[in-house]
Amino acid sequence: MQLTRKQGLKRALLASSCALLGTSAAQANPGDWSFDTGVLYYSEQDRVRALEPGALVKLDLGNDSSLSAHLVTDTLSGATPTGAMPSSGKSSVTVTSPSGKTTTVAGAAGINPVDPNFKDFRKAISLTWSQPLDRLSRLDLGASYSIEHDFKSQGLNALFSHDFNERNTTLSLGLASEWDLVFPIGGIHKPLSVLPHIIAAPTPPGGGGGGGDEGDIGGEQGDNGEEGGGSGGGVITTKNPVIAASETKRVNDLLLGVTQVMTRDWLTELNYSYSRSTGYQNDPYKVVSILNTKASPTTPVGEPIFNIYENRPDLHQKRALYWGNKLYLGGDVLDFSYRYGWDDWGIRSGTYELRYRMSWGGDFYVMPHLRWYRQNAADFYHRGLLATDKAPPYVSADYRLAAFTARTVGIEFGTRTAGGGRVSLRVERYLQTGSSDPRVDIGVQRQFDLFPDLKADIVQLSFSF
Repeated sequence: MQLTRKQGLKRALLASSCALLGTSAAQANPGDWSFDTGVLYYSEQDRVRALEPGALVKLDLGNDSSLSAHLVTDTLSGATPTGAMPSSGKSSVTVTSPSGKTTTVAGAAGINPVDPNFKDFRKAISLTWSQPLDRLSRLDLGASYSIEHDFKSQGLNALFSHDFNERNTTLSLGLASEWDLVFPIGGIHKPLSVLPHIIAAPTPPGGGGGGGDEGDIGGEQGDNGEEGGGSGGGVITTKNPVIAASETKRVNDLLLGVTQVMTRDWLTELNYSYSRSTGYQNDPYKVVSILNTKASPTTPVGEPIFNIYENRPDLHQKRALYWGNKLYLGGDVLDFSYRYGWDDWGIRSGTYELRYRMSWGGDFYVMPHLRWYRQNAADFYHRGLLATDKAPPYVSADYRLAAFTARTVGIEFGTRTAGGGRVSLRVERYLQTGSSDPRVDIGVQRQFDLFPDLKADIVQLSFSF
């Protein structure tokens, strides 16, 4: 989706880059076809693996116009974090995963719970029609469709670009709309309601007398429509009926950009993007743990006593500024960019990216790649909550909303084939690190790694002809 929305601006930048480097794209004739194919493999250590084959097919229509289709499939499998906190082995949580399976997630003591049965398969297609309006203006129109077993997305996009200043400057305006339908396996449950659970404690706080103060999360359990178990017995379960089979989300995007040829050897790009998303923003499979704060013979301090479904605001507005540069350095190309993003959820992020394309013998190149990213946590992110906390209106333990730093290091090799095509291989290593919320670093939780490092390997093979 994101690549499709910005395709026109990237095309303009690529065309200018070819002029800058003293080369030109192959001249196509009306009726000519071109193909870009590839496969991406992504593997997180002890977590999710993804295999993504894709193809871009382009038909030249003559007069500098074209029609292209981008087809992608994603196959994902492995284990994905639920958001729940680790326990000392005395509690478990039952979740309905994206795979459609109902699983009791307990795991070894001290291990952050994951859904081990995560599976998904996505099919996506996007179409783009590119047409010059006159000698200096161009319009790209696109449509996209994506379907998974619990998510569907449809979108339209348009990009207008205009050259002036002897074609050294290009202004671009892009608009996109997306309509999403979320229909999770197992349905949608009331946000902040308690998941079915089994615990060793005789009675959870508020679950049948002697709970937390009024307004505390422990005291809120009955207000969520759940049933606490009776005192004693050592096994307590809750009920949680589905409130909806599906929910919708609408996303509108705006892109304003300028591309400028600064010198014969330097091309720069600056753009501003705005995204407004309304509707259902929750991840229906993510939960938040509630931790015990009063020691007992069966439940130590810091032990998760139950889990609730997350809840996010139904409005999400994101903004970003991007500055990119390409420099020709005696046959090599240096590509450096910086992106600063901020949103109304309190997240601020910065991304530095560097590529250096070194040509060897004309037909072969090597391109090292470095990327550094950092963000702070969303206002409503909590690794977990205490039973004595007041029930918040919004809360999520999704690690993607946490404060973290990520680094990507990789290299790409590419060459021309005997038939005039191109083949390339990209290999990268991704490392994400972060720290946990000190408020929940209590009792047994002090023994555990509440925000383990995320390591992933990325391999992509591409071929163009």
